[in-house]
Amino acid sequence: MHTSLALAAILAYAACAMEAWRLPHVANLPRTAAFSAFFFLGTLAATLWVPMLRNAIQLHLMTSYRTGFGQGLVSVAVSLTTILAAATFLLWRIHGSGDPAPAFSAFAAGIGLLVAQVVLVRRLGRGPG
Repeated sequence: MHTSLALAAILAYAACAMEAWRLPHVANLPRTAAFSAFFFLGTLAATLWVPMLRNAIQLHLMTSYRTGFGQGLVSVAVSLTTILAAATFLLWRIHGSGDPAPAFSAFAAGIGLLVAQVVLVRRLGRGPG
């Protein structure tokens, strides 16, 4: 399920990026892409390499699996609705008068966290050793 949600977030982000690239009034797209990549990689690296963060997320993932969260229709619908809301906010920032770079960076950081969860779930599924 984590993989599906990460892919949905990546697709939503890509659609927003294509929309921003299409519009002539959106300034500093290379800077926006650089900052977004920095936040994505920073979040992913910190989550996977900082033991305190990695352990906290693994504990959260194990607790959520024990309680059944993340595997039911309601939790999937809530997760997809959150991704859709973030994409809608990003589109609003693209078409608005403000700079969409902070919204792109925040969305990229969230995707980094989702990708880290996918990696950690696969590690937990393999078991020790």
